[in-house]
Amino acid sequence: MRAGGGVVTSLRDRSPVHGLARRRVGPADVAAQSIAGSAPSAAMAATPVIVAGMAGAGTVWSFVVAGVLALLVAASVARFTRRMAAPGGIYTLTAQGLGAGPAFAAGIATLAGYLLLCGAAIAGAVAYLGPLCGPWATGPLASALRAVAVGAVVTALVVRGVRPAARVVLLVEAVAVAVLVGVFVVLLVGGPLPGPGAPATHAGHRERGTVAGVPAARPGAAVSGAAAATTMNTIARRPFRADGAGRAVSGTATAVTGGARVRSRFLLRSRRVRRVPGRAGPRTVHNAGAGGANHPRWSSRAAGTAPEFFSFDPSSLVMASTRGASVRGRGSPMRAGGGVVTSLRDRSPVHGLARRRVGPADVAAQSIAGSAPSAAMAATPVIVAGMAGAGTVWSFVVAGVLALLVAASVARFTRRMAAPGGIYTLTAQGLGAGPAFAAGIATLAGYLLLCGAAIAGAVAYLGPLCGPWATGPLASALLAVAVGAVVTALVVRGVRPAARVVLLVEAVAVAVLVGVFVVLLVGGPLPGPGAPVPPAGPGAVAAGVVPALAAFIGFEVATSLGAEARRPFRSVPRAVTATAAVTAVLYVFAAAVQVAGFAAVPGGLAGQTQPVQVLAVARGWSWIPPLLDAALVLSFLACAVATTTALSRVLFALARDGVVPRPLGRTHRRFRTPHVAVGLGAPAATLAVAVPVALGVPVGTVLAALLGVATVGFLVGYALVCLAAPAFLRRIGELTPAAVATAVVAVPSLVAALVAFVVAAPATGIALAAALGAGAVWAVVLRRRGRLHGLGVYDETVASDVWGRAR
Repeated sequence: MRAGGGVVTSLRDRSPVHGLARRRVGPADVAAQSIAGSAPSAAMAATPVIVAGMAGAGTVWSFVVAGVLALLVAASVARFTRRMAAPGGIYTLTAQGLGAGPAFAAGIATLAGYLLLCGAAIAGAVAYLGPLCGPWATGPLASALRAVAVGAVVTALVVRGVRPAARVVLLVEAVAVAVLVGVFVVLLVGGPLPGPGAPATHAGHRERGTVAGVPAARPGAAVSGAAAATTMNTIARRPFRADGAGRAVSGTATAVTGGARVRSRFLLRSRRVRRVPGRAGPRTVHNAGAGGANHPRWSSRAAGTAPEFFSFDPSSLVMASTRGASVRGRGSPMRAGGGVVTSLRDRSPVHGLARRRVGPADVAAQSIAGSAPSAAMAATPVIVAGMAGAGTVWSFVVAGVLALLVAASVARFTRRMAAPGGIYTLTAQGLGAGPAFAAGIATLAGYLLLCGAAIAGAVAYLGPLCGPWATGPLASALLAVAVGAVVTALVVRGVRPAARVVLLVEAVAVAVLVGVFVVLLVGGPLPGPGAPVPPAGPGAVAAGVVPALAAFIGFEVATSLGAEARRPFRSVPRAVTATAAVTAVLYVFAAAVQVAGFAAVPGGLAGQTQPVQVLAVARGWSWIPPLLDAALVLSFLACAVATTTALSRVLFALARDGVVPRPLGRTHRRFRTPHVAVGLGAPAATLAVAVPVALGVPVGTVLAALLGVATVGFLVGYALVCLAAPAFLRRIGELTPAAVATAVVAVPSLVAALVAFVVAAPATGIALAAALGAGAVWAVVLRRRGRLHGLGVYDETVASDVWGRAR
């Protein structure tokens, strides 16, 4: 254990439901059980006529209301099944919420319900099997024998095991539903039966009408049994995802005991753990924790077993100090069979940060602002057009697909761990110390230079708004210092205030840019001779992908807020994926508008320098350029805040791992931010702009240079994290073909883009080589000092996460 550990928690040697085939049933089988439990084929054929006798013309609406009620019940059940795996189904769920008395009533009710529903299903099979068997099978005795035969088949299937039974159920119910749906489609195509066409009475005027079918529980009967899958969540492979409706869900692993509701949020790191004297059990546990998060799963490969998922039962925990035998337990003592002891820290490895404070909207705003979509919409399409020509839009489409592949790789980590180090930490978990060190250097340079580029962009567009006095070298340098000071103050004050500013600023900037492009689109293309544009080949599209990818860099900024996000395992992967998707749509839209606007102009979009301003001025809309400048200033400011936040967290993580000086891992006592890292990173980014500008280098040149080198750093980091994802999943026993396919497509594409970018801009290659060379020297020094072991710090569960919520 690292410094800061100290509470011992006991885990059982065997589950209270031991004996069942735990974690063996896949999501499709679980979903098939629930679908078969409601017998949809039989209900489709028999129930509507019963409901029509009571609801008349309101029959369809009766089913709609009943369906809504079923969805409400499913939502209530899902609030339990996302947090616990209980073979008792509704009985157990009621016990956790209402206690023993209502649970006993629920147990008797569901027991009778399942028993009688099984009998009804056997009776239904007998009723429809008789005509198929012929006249000899229609008598009472023959029907009784058929019932016994059907019951024997059911018994044999269920006794043989849940997986064979589930496969049979899946196949049989799929065939039955397909046949029924086909029959109803044929009937629908055939039209209504001929007749006098008497007008139907409005459902609301029937004596027993309107939604009369619902109180009579007839439509409800059509969905009874849909919760059957809740009894399978102990043996389901991913019980907290595959719920009764077969829908993928995620949530907190919540254990409830004695009325205490404890959210245990764990993604544990493998480590040796101490034994409490007198306790038996394996000495190792594959431990996974992101304390205070909302993920229900622990990966365990202890004693050679396959990875499993656990809900956390605080009644079985015994807390003890690692320094002595004093017990600080809560709840009931351990039952017989308890055993493996693993330690929970007194404080998280990333202690000092404001853990679990940032909401989903703020996390998403950080990622969106990190890619500065407003600035990219205005400036990137003309660069891409210079290389892709008529294939500009397709270049953005391909770049968007690559960004989504990177987001998918990142999400495979961020659904399982909360890491302020971002790509550096994720790479460490998949590929080890060496590649992680390279990813850390690459992303550190990427965030630092992207922050500088954002400050330079804000200065470039802020100068014309401030007037002639702000256009000289010294004035521009002072503006850069002022913007850097504002960014530093916002980030030091705390992640929540900074996130709120970013959310507001970027929302305004994106809204303004989208409005401007909509106006330009409505205005139509500029007049011109309409010279024919040669079609773009695959080579031109591929060439345009390289600068198009530069528009996406920074979209993964939310990963650095894993420890501070309120629900990191849900909000961080969603924010990263949504950012890649939303920015791709925005860029394709902006590129299409600009390409169409200059379609008739000689040279097209590639022949312009400021296409948006040219389109606006040509139509006499003089109010658009200053509005556009203001929106771009806001976008660059939000990008600077977001990238400084990420930069400081990466420095913080590197410092906690001992890679950089440890003072950079300190946090502010009041604001709970890594203020030392912010105080180093933000001024460094500001100086990277202010010094060359003060020496007479144009702001635009500084912006392009910083952005180019930052892009190279991010491409290195993206390639490494895509390569690390399948390695990480294989290590924890959760490797999927989709993860391998993502890496196979993304890694070569990103490497090719990196090579093309370096070839097109050799200065970026020189900068990359210098950074990696310096990093290699530093890595050698660290290795000799023994500091390259165990890189990749991330948040872990602490004792207060468990007991603090049980009180």
